[in-house]
Amino acid sequence: MFEASKLLDTVSGPSARIAGLSALALLGRVSPQAARLCADIIVGALRSQSWSEDGRDAETARRAAVFAISDLIKYGDPGYRADIRGISLQGLNLSDLWLPGADLARASLTGSDLSRANLSGASLKEADLSDCIVLNANLDEAVLDHANLSSAVLVGSSFAGALLTGVNLSYALLRKANLRRTLLAEANLSDADLRDADLTDALLIGANLSGARFDGSSLKGAAVDPMSFPMHGNELARLERVRVIEGDSDMSLWVAKRLDRLPGD
Repeated sequence: MFEASKLLDTVSGPSARIAGLSALALLGRVSPQAARLCADIIVGALRSQSWSEDGRDAETARRAAVFAISDLIKYGDPGYRADIRGISLQGLNLSDLWLPGADLARASLTGSDLSRANLSGASLKEADLSDCIVLNANLDEAVLDHANLSSAVLVGSSFAGALLTGVNLSYALLRKANLRRTLLAEANLSDADLRDADLTDALLIGANLSGARFDGSSLKGAAVDPMSFPMHGNELARLERVRVIEGDSDMSLWVAKRLDRLPGD
């Protein structure tokens, strides 16, 4: 497998590399075993030094490699879990990428476009997704502990059941995002836009919520620290039965002010 990945590394020019990647992606459709082998070959090539260099040709090759792996998972072996930890994929158009369950821990995705991507169950622990565009993507059950998503555009994306402990979401746009049952303990949500988001049963203990906007969002059953929720400017948030955690006690806080209709409904 290692020697096969070297063959891709020795091919000169992005066109030839992309042709080789396309051939592997087609070959891998023969069987799940072939898909797994071809994907491993591409992962090995992706980690090679020459593909890690800067420049448009290297970016083109990296993008083609990632989508070749994506195709092998989607059409060849749905059970394959790509291990591309620490890979630099920054600034790439990765919209519609299909990498459920992939290991992208510590990967650099700064400024990339992951709109409509399927990264459900993937590990993005300590990954850098700052300034990313992630519209209507699926990150359900993903692990994003201590990841950097500052200033990311995450509108309409789903993080249901995701682990986001210590994540940096400062200045992120999370409008209409699905954050049901997410673990956001110690998360940095300062100045984040969570208007119309669904945070039902989310755990926000220790989170920094200063300047965050929750107008029209649902925090039903969410757990927050006392006095941490910024009410100013968030009077329209649906706060039915927010759980306020203080020490070892867990009391339910009913917010008296309720609106039957919100702007835009």
